[in-house]
Amino acid sequence: MADIPTAAPITVRRLNLPRLRFAKIVASLVAISGLVGDAFRMAHVDPYINLRRQPKVVPDDALDGRDPTW
Repeated sequence: MADIPTAAPITVRRLNLPRLRFAKIVASLVAISGLVGDAFRMAHVDPYINLRRQPKVVPDDALDGRDPTW
């Protein structure tokens, strides 16, 4: 341990990265939350919107010559 000089200056290097602005961070979070909301709506809401407009069961008289047992 005696070989290590204690008087040598310790250099601290800092990365000179460009600083992100607060507005850019907020804008990216808003964009991400919008995309997540759109994905949720497409996956869980949109498939069930048109169910009320479609007839649930085809009436027997509207088979137009098709085999009902098929």
